[in-house]
Amino acid sequence: MSNALPIIDVSGSPSDIGRAHGESLRTEIRDILTAFFHDNEESSIRHGAPLLTKARAIEVSGQYRKPLQDTEPELYVEMEGIAEGAGVRFSEILALNSFLDLYDYVSHGFIDRGCTTLMVPGAIDGAGAVVGQNYDMDDFYAPAAVILRIRPNDGPECVVYTSAGMLGCAGLNSAGIGCVINNLHANDSGPGLPYPAVVRRIMSATGIGAAISAALDAPRASGMNYIVADPNGEIYNLETTARRFDVFTPIDAPMAHANHYLSDRLKDQDRRPLDVMGQSILRWG
Repeated sequence: MSNALPIIDVSGSPSDIGRAHGESLRTEIRDILTAFFHDNEESSIRHGAPLLTKARAIEVSGQYRKPLQDTEPELYVEMEGIAEGAGVRFSEILALNSFLDLYDYVSHGFIDRGCTTLMVPGAIDGAGAVVGQNYDMDDFYAPAAVILRIRPNDGPECVVYTSAGMLGCAGLNSAGIGCVINNLHANDSGPGLPYPAVVRRIMSATGIGAAISAALDAPRASGMNYIVADPNGEIYNLETTARRFDVFTPIDAPMAHANHYLSDRLKDQDRRPLDVMGQSILRWG
């Protein structure tokens, strides 16, 4: 039995890419939407948080619709294509893409786990530099895990790890720009781009400076730690809230990041409860 993730090739205009994504993964998208909305409600009850019904999740994530349409109209059209191809509502696909951001928006009660990233500097010519992450997700996401190979009419091609129905959760493009992430929990969450849209902004960059700007000048919906790297071994750790940021670089030694803010400038933005802070600090260590 193979453990390899399925690879789906999509190409063309944003609408073409989205429709092909939706049609190819229609069953997976419908299944994960059902599980996602059910898990939101059950998790909110389990954590004693405000009840996150499907209607509430769609209401909250609907506040990300205009920032996405205004800032990234091509990704908005691609998301419309995903919904069309899968035969589901756009609002459901938008909510699915907002799966981490809306948790921060509605309650700190969901905060009990997260991804861990690593950064290893290479030689002076960049050889041997490594960035990576684990993707710490609930089990119901596993059947929807997929690799998308995206060939747009304009801009670099990219390969992204994602869940069916999502724009992209981590990736590498044909210009050699890589991006991995780990979730942070900012207290300034609000209307903005859900993080998969920021990842795809980064994947449209052809240089490391543009990749950094793609993350930092985006109207972000919530906090996230973005790690970007290029073929020369340049690695930048972009610690963000919805409105603020700080930057680290692993110049002399490896670095890791988990789910708490390291920047002294941003620690006052951290919503992560102290009773679960220890496991994030442990993974970082």
